[in-house]
Amino acid sequence: MSNITSWMAESVDDRPSTWTHERQLRRNPETAQLREMNKRLRTIYNEAGLNYGEDVVEKDLSERLKIAVNLRKTNVKGVLKNIRQAKNVEVCFLVDATGSMQPHINGVKDSIIQIVDLLKQPKDAISRRKKATANKLRLSMVAYRDFCDSKIYEICNFTESVEYFKNFCSGIIATGGGDGPEDVFGGMDKVLNLEWNDECGTKVIFHIADAPCHGRKYHDLEDSYPNGDPNGLSEYGLFEKLLEKKMDYYFGKINTHTDKMVSIFSAAYGKEIMQFDIKDVKAITSSVFTAVSTSVFFSTKATRDLANPRKTRTYTLVPEIPTWSMIQELTGRFLNFEIPESVHDVINDVPLIRNLPKRAVVQIAPKPFAHGAERYAFYGRDITKAADPENIVLKEYIIIGSGNAAARYEITNQIQTIASFFAMKFNQVFNENIGYNICIKFLKVQTLCIPGNNKEEARYFSCEKQYDQDDAFVRFTNNADYSILEETAEKLAIDIDFVRALTAFSHWTYQVSKGTLMVVDLQGIITKADDGHYTAILTDPALHCVDETRFGRMNLGKEGMDIFFKRHDCNKYCDALKLLPVLVDGEN
Repeated sequence: MSNITSWMAESVDDRPSTWTHERQLRRNPETAQLREMNKRLRTIYNEAGLNYGEDVVEKDLSERLKIAVNLRKTNVKGVLKNIRQAKNVEVCFLVDATGSMQPHINGVKDSIIQIVDLLKQPKDAISRRKKATANKLRLSMVAYRDFCDSKIYEICNFTESVEYFKNFCSGIIATGGGDGPEDVFGGMDKVLNLEWNDECGTKVIFHIADAPCHGRKYHDLEDSYPNGDPNGLSEYGLFEKLLEKKMDYYFGKINTHTDKMVSIFSAAYGKEIMQFDIKDVKAITSSVFTAVSTSVFFSTKATRDLANPRKTRTYTLVPEIPTWSMIQELTGRFLNFEIPESVHDVINDVPLIRNLPKRAVVQIAPKPFAHGAERYAFYGRDITKAADPENIVLKEYIIIGSGNAAARYEITNQIQTIASFFAMKFNQVFNENIGYNICIKFLKVQTLCIPGNNKEEARYFSCEKQYDQDDAFVRFTNNADYSILEETAEKLAIDIDFVRALTAFSHWTYQVSKGTLMVVDLQGIITKADDGHYTAILTDPALHCVDETRFGRMNLGKEGMDIFFKRHDCNKYCDALKLLPVLVDGEN
């Protein structure tokens, strides 16, 4: 029976029907476990584009479980392949080479050694080991001018030789240019036709310019080609090819002349283009490293299922909070779960108790303000209590589900609920053993359903309280081979000891669960109280678990836990909590 006819059909003012009430089911744990297993396997089948059919009884479950396990192992194998490929990095500098740009061309040349060192030999903030963001790094440059210049383009195709790349940069003399705009589209076209390597999973274009492209819709400057590129190139055609080649585009901003162009480019790109303010050599180094690290990170988050392409939602990001008086009020249901009763219950896959659904009245921004690898994030307001509205964030999966869409959101809800339970336990143990207060919390999450005319039209979200606008959101670790770098932590004024405490938390969850699972993908904000105590308020964790059918697609199983321990060096908090070092294959 589908979710839309279960908790969405229950009365919010009366007791629900007994067959859906989790506390009733807990009196018969075998029935609860069977129902949850069917729901879990159905979700895995749906993710793979397979029809699960009707729920089955226990004696018929083993065959479907075997298929689901193989599907998840295939997913993990694909993610691990992505991780390896993502560390083969290609960076192309697309640079305006007209008269005013010489300092910035010199900046690329002067900073390239630092960029290479950061990408190939960075030391992260929570480990003594140097872990390369890029195992292989290929560099290229396309310098462009304008149609009136005798030498419009100078091109360095991809090379692994830093010296060759530096010499090429040294040979570029910034000169020429006529009217305000330059031949941006021609430069982009040359970039797309470079010898990009399919073995490199991360492809980054870093565009540095102080002038826009031709066409009055992109700027307010004098323009010899007010109707746009004379060769018929357009941002839509160029970005379509860029996206086909799975390239990431970033912009190094010098002044405001390019603002309108970048905004129009974002519409063609399908998401807001990340801009970096280029002021000096150090800024170029930091910006390129951040761009590449971001691209590598998203490459490792999920597999691209080319054999089974899925329908996706596509939005242009709108970072501004909407005027709520203009936004429709929607009525639906909130659903959440109770915290587990014990670590033993989590290890043994005892289903969480589902609380009674509650009436929800919300407003949702029409377009998202951000996105991750799997979900869009929308501003919203919970106005169920009209006298006490609350700002919330609503997260919706990019891939459009089928058949069992609600279950994906319930799994996300359960993951964060279990992570909250482990954080509560960790805080107690930490304070007992170390003697001063440090606190890790996860935002309370609810699943929201806004019903449509039928279950296919129902819209689901994961909902949580919105961080304050001034809070700095930080990604400390992910579910794969990433942890915050010392340079980044220092720039954000984050106490390194506190970051080490967060990785000790992941290690502790592994030990306390007897190697069964681990909480990873730690991201959120840090607050500091007047007494000097810190609190991390986190969201969107992942859980690695030896049972790969649990906890969704971000569960990378034992391989994911091994990746963590290959990077992790036990610190003073691990020692104080008596956490045992974990050696994995390939380590001495």
